[in-house]
Amino acid sequence: MNLRERLGGFIDWPMSQRLFLLGSVGVFASVFAALVNALLFSVAYPTAMNLQLLNGFIYVWIVAQVLVTIAAIPAARAGRDGKLPARLFVMVQSPFIVGLLQLYGTMGTPLVAIYPAIVILWTLVLDEDLGLFGFCNLMAWMLLVGVLEASGWLPYAPMMLERSIDAQNNPVWFTAVSLHILVLLGFCVSLCILFQRTQHSQRARVRQAHESLERANRLIRRYVPARLAEQIASGAHLESTKPERRKLTIVFVGVEGFIGAAEELEAEDLAAILGEYLSEMVAIADRHDGTVAHVLGDSMLILFGAPHFTDDRDHALRAIRMALEMQQRVDGLRDMWSRHGLNQPFRIRIGINSGYASVGDFGSQERKLYSGIGLQTHVAESIQEHCGPGQVLISHPTWALVQDEVSCPSCADIAVKGLGYPLRVYALPDDRAVLPQALQPQPAEPQAGPAGSVEVWNFGHASFDEGSLVLSFAGAPVELERKPLEVLRYLLRHAGKVVTKDELFTAIWPGRIPSETVVAKCISRLREVLHDDQQGIIKTVHGYGYRFVAELRPEAPRFPAAAVH
Repeated sequence: MNLRERLGGFIDWPMSQRLFLLGSVGVFASVFAALVNALLFSVAYPTAMNLQLLNGFIYVWIVAQVLVTIAAIPAARAGRDGKLPARLFVMVQSPFIVGLLQLYGTMGTPLVAIYPAIVILWTLVLDEDLGLFGFCNLMAWMLLVGVLEASGWLPYAPMMLERSIDAQNNPVWFTAVSLHILVLLGFCVSLCILFQRTQHSQRARVRQAHESLERANRLIRRYVPARLAEQIASGAHLESTKPERRKLTIVFVGVEGFIGAAEELEAEDLAAILGEYLSEMVAIADRHDGTVAHVLGDSMLILFGAPHFTDDRDHALRAIRMALEMQQRVDGLRDMWSRHGLNQPFRIRIGINSGYASVGDFGSQERKLYSGIGLQTHVAESIQEHCGPGQVLISHPTWALVQDEVSCPSCADIAVKGLGYPLRVYALPDDRAVLPQALQPQPAEPQAGPAGSVEVWNFGHASFDEGSLVLSFAGAPVELERKPLEVLRYLLRHAGKVVTKDELFTAIWPGRIPSETVVAKCISRLREVLHDDQQGIIKTVHGYGYRFVAELRPEAPRFPAAAVH
């Protein structure tokens, strides 16, 4: 790197190195002033000035500048800022600058222009704090010297032998003073120009860095979920996000007939079709604020609720709207696919499930993947596998969140590996979908009991009148709060089915923030009054919810009503 390039970046130097530059220039300027005085005044105008006094002052000043400049060398070599040497430099320079003007006459010399020039110099080369510190030092010394001069403690302009103002009307005087001012102001102007050029260069580098960052962000979005990419770009995403348990709505999308298409088409045509399909699907997911966790072949995993979340119901609704738009878009892509020679167009299957999963960064220190893992992710994939071509299936927990807005014409129970019990799923209405036999239209809402609509339920030693919310055990009314009784009524209406904790909470406490603790307390109270220590009536499905498992008997004679609080 040549000297010009190195000086062009002096703003980025540590302060100690900038101080060394400033001190070196100061020594050069002082030596130049001494030479000018010796060549001009001592030869051509010796009677006008006390050159011995002036040169002695300048020599002492040069020594002081050399010493404070040397003090900055250790910090400069180590690449440290060196604030202390910089303050020492300013404190030493201030009295010498004021002293020089006092020799000429503090307020009677054009060299008073040194003051603003020096302050600007310190501010540009060092920093604004030291510029202000230097300004205060100069003003303090100037005030002190002015007071001493006015009071007679200091002589005014002791260097001037010719006291008349006409004595300064001389070519030698004009030349000498002009050279002093020219050196100082010329250096300041040169430094300002260098400073501005450095600023322009830095702004150009910043623009280039910004453009490079924008290109990098666009590239990152191709490999990282859009929401996550925004967080990374804004600095809101930590370098490593520890996985956390969070309730999500999970969407798993797969392509029906992908293997057949792979055998039918050339690799290039298949890649073009798949690329177009994935681009469209990812764009739809982004529009609905879904997080595309990963794409594997023809399959996609999309999360609602991480990293950005609103509420469970909103997540489920956006997932369903996205799924329906995806199905519609696939129909619009068929013409393009046929041009590539695909005789049998793709049909996609979409499974949607809501539940808790572990979401965050997974992988090694060198490479991580943002995703959601756990049983509920596996359930969403299993639901997708049970879909017919062009169909969207949602799990019972998802349906419970959106049942007031989404009408599902059919439902069925499917087996999911790892659950150990059937899972009820619902088919979204779509004339284009090919429904499996198990999902042919049937009532979506479970019946109230084995005999259809009932008002009194009988199980074990208990009887429950759901109309009046009266629970009796062994013929005696039970004192119980209202909410546990409402929980019991909901479980009875879904007898034999697994009811999630969130579904229970949404049904009994609509509009409130879900709390597993509140539900667990109600279940505990029911088990207490029903003497259900062995879970023969209400069984806990660990990690999921509860199921009413007691056998329901035909209606028995009613017992006296229990007081309900």
